[in-house]
Amino acid sequence: MLFIKGNPKIFRRKIGNFLLANIKIIWLILNIILPVILIFWYQKKKNKKRFGPPAVNFDIPKDEKGERLASALAGTIDTAKLERDDVVATLFDLAIRKYIKLGEIIERRNLLPDLKKQKITKLKDSIGLNEFEKTLFERLFKGGDEVFADDLRKDFYKTYQDMEIEAFKILVEKKYFVKNPKFQRGLLFVLGIIAIGTANLILGAALIYLARKLIGRTALGDEIDFKIDG
Repeated sequence: MLFIKGNPKIFRRKIGNFLLANIKIIWLILNIILPVILIFWYQKKKNKKRFGPPAVNFDIPKDEKGERLASALAGTIDTAKLERDDVVATLFDLAIRKYIKLGEIIERRNLLPDLKKQKITKLKDSIGLNEFEKTLFERLFKGGDEVFADDLRKDFYKTYQDMEIEAFKILVEKKYFVKNPKFQRGLLFVLGIIAIGTANLILGAALIYLARKLIGRTALGDEIDFKIDG
């Protein structure tokens, strides 16, 4: 019975001795061989250069079926996150499609410079919009058929988060992403920091680099991204 209880201690001691005896080889594997394998795999399997030289594309973004792809979704495919510019692009897209009207109101003031306000006016209901666009549309006009841009600043971050969730739902359904890449990116970044903290500087740098590059996009998503912006 005493012998059985002592086994875990003996085992841990053997593991510790093995690691100390081979510390140089382990460091070499973690900081030279593994980073080289990871970077080679990325360049071979995930880098967009494998599709050939990029081409300038000014056409409306389209998916693999030739159907229109919302500008914001095209931007999210590229960066794997919803940017402020993607929301602005969606507003202009809705205006072009006559769902909303963008205008400017100038308020005259006697002793101060004139105040300019950006106004968004609803022209028709949200029929025909995808869930991502509906999330923005419904937030804009939850209080009426007109809204000023300044009135959106208080709690728009909540709508922004909802829009990002809806965007990735659509992109996952289209098989452009395996899932929302936030967790994967965060995990690789944390592992990179841990590696640097344990003196594995090269491995840590490689993991942090890959945290920016490995975004959970599928081969189909990579191909669509390349066709959209090269």
